[in-house]
Amino acid sequence: MNRLFILLCIFIFFCASTQGRNIRLAVGPDHSRMIVNNYPLYRASWLFLTQALRKSGHTVSVVSQPWSKALSTVQEGKLDGLFLAANLVGRKEWAVLSRPLGYDYFGFFVNSNYQSSGNKIASVRINNLDQILSSKQQNNLIQVPTAQRGLQLLAKNEIDKFILARGYGEYLIKNELKSISKYIHFQEQGAEKRSAHIALSKQNLSYKILKEIIDKAIYQGIKEGDYEKIMKKNKLPTDMWIAL
Repeated sequence: MNRLFILLCIFIFFCASTQGRNIRLAVGPDHSRMIVNNYPLYRASWLFLTQALRKSGHTVSVVSQPWSKALSTVQEGKLDGLFLAANLVGRKEWAVLSRPLGYDYFGFFVNSNYQSSGNKIASVRINNLDQILSSKQQNNLIQVPTAQRGLQLLAKNEIDKFILARGYGEYLIKNELKSISKYIHFQEQGAEKRSAHIALSKQNLSYKILKEIIDKAIYQGIKEGDYEKIMKKNKLPTDMWIAL
């Protein structure tokens, strides 16, 4: 009887992991703009992931929310995953991460027109488990609601440094915040390279099945050459690619 029960569990798990699923991903409010205006890592990762899942017989739907809400919704297990989630310090306390989709650099944006003391450092408000830079405790930083707000405060000299992913910050400066583009720049020194993933909450009862589906799709897409084609087409620098 025990043997039959174990075999039944294995069969149910196999069927659940192989049949087509609609995977619900939380994204930020600027999801569509980042794809249309080509934030390279974001757009390329999205196009590759959705194509890979589609080829594997699955579909993807998105729920666009303010970033803090998107994060909490996934953490509570109400949605399947968070796109695009960096491998931040502390993130594995609540999440399991898919295979990586690419890399970005996290560090300081600074104002070249302003000689600062460096004491007033800000970041986007995130939960109390994640930490953007390993050298900076989140609870010691000025918390702002959005990256746009942080860069605007930096341009007004109201903060000395703003912690953000280089790719996202440069995308914002080139598209939404062009007026400050001449004097706001990323400081390469001390930047930390972090991989980007789908974050799946451990509170979601299906997270193991979802991780298996997503990881298999990513692996197959790389193997078939789709990853390289999409990264090249979207002009993502090769140092931000995963190893092929």
